[in-house]
Amino acid sequence: MWLLLFVLAVLIPIPASAELFRCPQPDGAELFTDHGTAGCQAVPSEDLPPLSSVENARIFSAAPTTTSSPMPPTVQFPYASFSRNHFPPRQRTVAAVLFSDLAPSAKAHGFSKPNQGDGVLLQITVHHLAAGHGPIILSDAHFRYDIQLSLRDAVLAAAQAAQYDPRYLEVRVTLPVAVAFDGGISLDGPSAGLALALAVTSALLDDPLRADLCATGAIHPDLSIGHVGAVEQKISGCHLLQRRVLMVPTGQLSFNLDVKARSLSMSVSSVATLAEAYEAATGQPLRRAQ
Repeated sequence: MWLLLFVLAVLIPIPASAELFRCPQPDGAELFTDHGTAGCQAVPSEDLPPLSSVENARIFSAAPTTTSSPMPPTVQFPYASFSRNHFPPRQRTVAAVLFSDLAPSAKAHGFSKPNQGDGVLLQITVHHLAAGHGPIILSDAHFRYDIQLSLRDAVLAAAQAAQYDPRYLEVRVTLPVAVAFDGGISLDGPSAGLALALAVTSALLDDPLRADLCATGAIHPDLSIGHVGAVEQKISGCHLLQRRVLMVPTGQLSFNLDVKARSLSMSVSSVATLAEAYEAATGQPLRRAQ
């Protein structure tokens, strides 16, 4: 018995210090797991890139149809008919409103966080990618997983809306912050999707965005705007950014939200689609990119 265990240990080496294992699957795919089995290979931690650094935050492969979160089969991107024309790099600054709250365990101990609504100014730079091996989507270390997914969805939605081939796009999003606070700020969640989609679309169409507008809402593959949480708290974040209008998804403009906005000398508008939001944010119709 002991001899058999010794032989197995020699034939199936599994480093105890490894935190990630690559395991080939029968269908040719690779499964990454935190526990190794026969046939798996340990992946040293030093070989793993940071989750969301500018240098290593490429979310798409060269073929946009092979993303980790595929588009529904009803949504088609006729790339052959989309524009691929060169354009100079364009930068947009867009106001996104967020909601941050404490974990339930912290609340159970009596902690509170009264100023939960917050606003941030995101800088988005859109480049033409001459080689056509994109889209390449980059973000700095402040952006966590869910908001990176929102950025991906926003880029594809903007490309579809403006009929621009996303394989020829490189999009970078950054959060400018003071050096003293740089390490303690992180963003997450889907509610910045609408603001990001507006920024990328306006860059593709070369239309300026209104400077008095905040936006919150998820962006869907069919270019509809999805509901998000804590809308009434987000009006405070918009006010902190000295904006006068908060754009929310249709169906989320409540009486309480309207009253709170009026008390801050603000207004709230609701939108159902990216086309509707774009016209409200730029004064121009959504159209094909040149």
